[in-house]
Amino acid sequence: MSTKRKILNGVLAGLALFFIFTVWYTQRYGMDKVAPFEINDVSLDNRILIATQGSDYKNKIVADVISSFYYDSIYIKIIDVMGLGKETISDWDAMVILHTWEIGVPPQPVTDFVAKVEDRAKLIVVSTSGSGEEYLAGIDGISSASLMYEIPDQVQLIVDRIYGLITTKRTKEISSILKLEN
Repeated sequence: MSTKRKILNGVLAGLALFFIFTVWYTQRYGMDKVAPFEINDVSLDNRILIATQGSDYKNKIVADVISSFYYDSIYIKIIDVMGLGKETISDWDAMVILHTWEIGVPPQPVTDFVAKVEDRAKLIVVSTSGSGEEYLAGIDGISSASLMYEIPDQVQLIVDRIYGLITTKRTKEISSILKLEN
């Protein structure tokens, strides 16, 4: 067998191994898709967008956040992070994004969406990774290793931030009304 043939076979074997590794990694660590759904009426004044990927950890956080606001007059829309590009940023009072770093980077739809958000205070980003230390630069978010026992504290942080955003919005609305009447 010629040297060129040996090199070609080596390269092809390397590519095959890389392909097999990629398929295995995606099956083992890849996130599930999330079916979109909505809570409460779309015409409500207070609106929360939750974009997530499917995993036991993220599903539990989303369920707990929803249950915290279920009986409030707040419209909540849950989507998969891949659908972020279809959302209008100005439609939302709070935007919660739960995503996983995969092969050292966050999902492209997440970075594209976050880059468009001018009022970063409306963003609540939960970044998960194996180390629990990855995060989106310039975002005041939560970094996690998807440890289930951390969920109650993280849900409380998310809920507190959302209530803060809604309270701030209501205060501005009331101030605006009072100034018009004076």
